[in-house]
Amino acid sequence: MALGTVGNGTASATYSYLANSPLVQQIAFANSGAQRMVTTKQYDFLNRLTSISSVPSGAAAVSFAYDYNSANQRTLRREADGSYWGYEFDSLGQVKSGKKFWADGTPVAGQQFEYAFDTIGNRTSAKAGGARVIYLHLPEYDTIVLFYLYTKAHRENLSPEQLRRLRDAAAIIKREFRA
Repeated sequence: MALGTVGNGTASATYSYLANSPLVQQIAFANSGAQRMVTTKQYDFLNRLTSISSVPSGAAAVSFAYDYNSANQRTLRREADGSYWGYEFDSLGQVKSGKKFWADGTPVAGQQFEYAFDTIGNRTSAKAGGARVIYLHLPEYDTIVLFYLYTKAHRENLSPEQLRRLRDAAAIIKREFRA
């Protein structure tokens, strides 16, 4: 028999299950008889969690949705604001990367992680970091121009040619502001 309600006097949680399944579909949390939050889960036909949403009383929902590959590995976690985490795996099923992106696909600074492994599964390297950002301050115009160049997980530094192009772009911006 599946658990229906558990509590300690003032706080309780009431569980409901998917039909003909041990999987929890919903949990209603209460305190002193007042409902405080409801968490709802959805699953695919392989019983993998595809979404979860918790709605606290008097607050916005916190929701996540998940995608999986054919090896049952979670490859994507979407958040309510449209941002998402993408995950990649190697042939041994080990996480090669976990990277967070804003809804428009821009990498989230500081939320880019990469891992490398040898052929028997030992981790050989790890990268973590944010973004390479350069600021051009134009105090006479009360302006700061931000150059978002790349995520640090993809590149260590600018090549000499890229640095030259950045300097050229900065010179053009300065010239346009002064014109």
